[in-house]
Amino acid sequence: MKRKAIKFLTILFCAAVALPSCSKSPENIGVDFQPDDDYVNLQYTDTVELNCYSVVADSIGTTCVSPLLGSIMDPVFGLTSAGFYTQIHISSQTPAFDTASAAIDSVVLLLSMNGFYGDTTTMLTFNVFEMADSITSSTDVQYYSNTTINCKDLDLAAAYQVAPRPKTKDTTGAAILRIPLSHDADEIVQRVEANFSNDEVREVFYGLHITAAPVSSGGSIVGINITDNSKTVMRVYYRDKEDLDKQLIYDFYVTSKDVFFNSFAHDYSYGSSSFKQQVLDGDTAMGSQELFVQAMGGVRTFIAMPNLDKWDAGEGRHIVINEARLVITGTATDTMTYKAPSALALVMIDDDGTLITLPDISEGSSYYGGTYNSGNNSVMFRISEYVQNIVSGKKQNNGIWLSVSGASYVASRWVVAGSGDESKGIHLEVKYSTLGE
Repeated sequence: MKRKAIKFLTILFCAAVALPSCSKSPENIGVDFQPDDDYVNLQYTDTVELNCYSVVADSIGTTCVSPLLGSIMDPVFGLTSAGFYTQIHISSQTPAFDTASAAIDSVVLLLSMNGFYGDTTTMLTFNVFEMADSITSSTDVQYYSNTTINCKDLDLAAAYQVAPRPKTKDTTGAAILRIPLSHDADEIVQRVEANFSNDEVREVFYGLHITAAPVSSGGSIVGINITDNSKTVMRVYYRDKEDLDKQLIYDFYVTSKDVFFNSFAHDYSYGSSSFKQQVLDGDTAMGSQELFVQAMGGVRTFIAMPNLDKWDAGEGRHIVINEARLVITGTATDTMTYKAPSALALVMIDDDGTLITLPDISEGSSYYGGTYNSGNNSVMFRISEYVQNIVSGKKQNNGIWLSVSGASYVASRWVVAGSGDESKGIHLEVKYSTLGE
């Protein structure tokens, strides 16, 4: 392994070390263990061997995370569709809704939008189905991104088409996706008798599955403020049979006590040829060219550093890691339509095979990193303690996984320069010292 010595002015380096600090700065990691005559031994390498490749991720838990809704045809990743299942809650409006005296005019689903990904000018087709099976009314039960619940065949939205346009505000100052439901929804509402409790409601109405039909091009995925009870509602417009001239409204909504979860579907056969060769066909060598991460239970990247546990400082000496930075840079294929994730996440494979966060995360986000830098289209992680543990033999060299942070409730993806790209490929930068026993 090639190691390049860094030339430092000893007096300046020592002065910097002496400065008081209430937090651990990167350049000072390991300094407490070094005698003064070892400061000049600080060395640097950015040629640590990395073997990386991308694969389809496992399903992820999505219980009670912010719902996503829509469909998108990505030129690299192919087709992704997002929908969600949710229970429905009665409100405490006055007057209370009484099915016996109500003449229903219409039922409309109003969804408050919060953020978007893709081209929101594309027309999307929305479907709303009544669930035929119940979901467990406990947030302790985990539902996953590939979980499906049996639903009735009738599409209550009648394949309603609209472009989401989340930047367009209504009179309340919120972006609202309005999906009118057919009169078949009237029958659902009429099952709910006056003064029903929520438990009684769930015995006659399990909830809704709201989703979008796959697009053939373009498309978008929007976030939904599911527990915004003033804007995300199933609204019933009705009249009292005793006073048909007066129109009334009654809202059903979703609260934090209800259970809802995201459901994602991916068809990677529409992806780019290089993407399919690596992710679908398993050609791991393609990871030297490009790597991929995608949220929504999509794609993650494995990173191996096969020679870390073989570092040898020589007889009677050992290696101290002062700083180790994993630098990840996006490729030119990303556009404003397909923005990079706001943050990435790393987990390590522990010695028992479980996935855990890296120890460096305990130093805080300002040190650890992981946030996307739009200025240089990159993400940096400081993983000094992780590397030290591998080099010193405290942990086995099992590798780490890279994924989109918040993958259960964000819609972003990213194409990363592979480990074989000498100019901007994924690489590890290490400052280290060799010390005597």
